[in-house]
Amino acid sequence: MIDHSSGERWAVITAVKLQDLKAGDKASVLTLCGSECEIARLAAMGLRGGARLQLLQEGSPCILQVDETRL
Repeated sequence: MIDHSSGERWAVITAVKLQDLKAGDKASVLTLCGSECEIARLAAMGLRGGARLQLLQEGSPCILQVDETRL
């Protein structure tokens, strides 16, 4: 689950799934779902609760930017 906002000062914040974002959207990670091993692997790449991300490319594979890293 991620916290999706439009970046406007009075934006409404809505929890959505990563798959529901559109290219260019920015969001903050609220929770990760998966096995302990999967979550640890994502955390090692910087994708953890509170991380800010931007969806660069939709689809399979999707491309995210987390800090200075593209995943």
